[in-house]
Amino acid sequence: MTSHVSEIFDFEGAAPAKGYINVLGFYHGLTFDNVGVADKALFKNQSPNNGYMKAGAGHDVAFTYDGGGGLFHSSGESFTLKVGTFASAWENGEVVTFSAYKNGALTGTQVVTLNQAKSVIHFNAGFQHIDQVTLSAIDGVQAPNSLGGKQLAMDTVRVVWDGGIPASGADLYHHDASAYHAVHAGDFLL
Repeated sequence: MTSHVSEIFDFEGAAPAKGYINVLGFYHGLTFDNVGVADKALFKNQSPNNGYMKAGAGHDVAFTYDGGGGLFHSSGESFTLKVGTFASAWENGEVVTFSAYKNGALTGTQVVTLNQAKSVIHFNAGFQHIDQVTLSAIDGVQAPNSLGGKQLAMDTVRVVWDGGIPASGADLYHHDASAYHAVHAGDFLL
């Protein structure tokens, strides 16, 4: 096991072509709750300026469900959240709070205002050596020609592991994502 491995979560290959998965689950060492992954092609014709199209560098982009809340955590190794690309999927002026935790104790917060534009966020020292990050959003203003709702799009999230990357036999990334398409977030304890 290598220490201090830097990893970029690009979510590529996690969603079926022109589809999505409702619960990402375990992905490259982190467990994601209330987070899905979609092929950006799903949103291309709905609103060409939506946050899914802007945040994602490749085909697939992760997102939080309506309500804007989500979290990711590691049950086996601490990590430092360095940087990520984020956008409000459907709103402008959406205030998002990122909170970092270690063993249940709050270690840092960072508040940003997101629009339907690509925002590269560099995280502060409170996001070092942590085991959980939560995201929460407050309504912005629905953007013209958009579907509306407090959904956050994210891509190219970089973490540095304090030790090795945790492994799990349930890593959805290495399975046929289309098999998980019908899973509903309500089926899991979030």
